[in-house]
Amino acid sequence: MYGLEAIQAHNGWAMAVTGAIIVMIGLSVLSFIISQLHRIIDMVDGRKDRKSQKKTALDQASIPESQPVLQPLANLSETLIQFQPLTKEIG
Repeated sequence: MYGLEAIQAHNGWAMAVTGAIIVMIGLSVLSFIISQLHRIIDMVDGRKDRKSQKKTALDQASIPESQPVLQPLANLSETLIQFQPLTKEIG
């Protein structure tokens, strides 16, 4: 048996259709990956740039030379007046 009769006898049409579907799905996935590859590369390159920008920003950040001096309140009643709204909110 040769030709189309052999294909028909051994279920070749279903295997051919299944193979074609598998190939088309594989090619579709491959084309999608290739089409989105530039975004992945940009994201990886952008991460390196952002890290270097963070380092330079931290290096350039200036710490104030003199911080304000905190003085405790001399009057206890004034301190209580300031903290009463906080304690009422907390419960």
